[in-house]
Amino acid sequence: RDIVQNAPKELRCALDEKLLCDPVVSPGGVIFERSTLARWLQKHGNTCPVTGEGLCLEDCSRSPELRKKVTEWVRGEARRDGKR
Repeated sequence: RDIVQNAPKELRCALDEKLLCDPVVSPGGVIFERSTLARWLQKHGNTCPVTGEGLCLEDCSRSPELRKKVTEWVRGEARRDGKR
């Protein structure tokens, strides 16, 4: 749990600040957790929660590179925790 709370900002969703698992990047460069953004868009309509511009989930691209960074960061943190 501490790992998730101490995650760097660039590895967190712009909407709920939770650690990313399935990151997507909006055309404006904002990073979201895919499922979190999907729920938000369903509830609030096709508007970016950060910029206020029009947005639908299909406009966002998945980011396997960022997902890999998250995985590497979590593994590094787990190793550090094991040494404490």
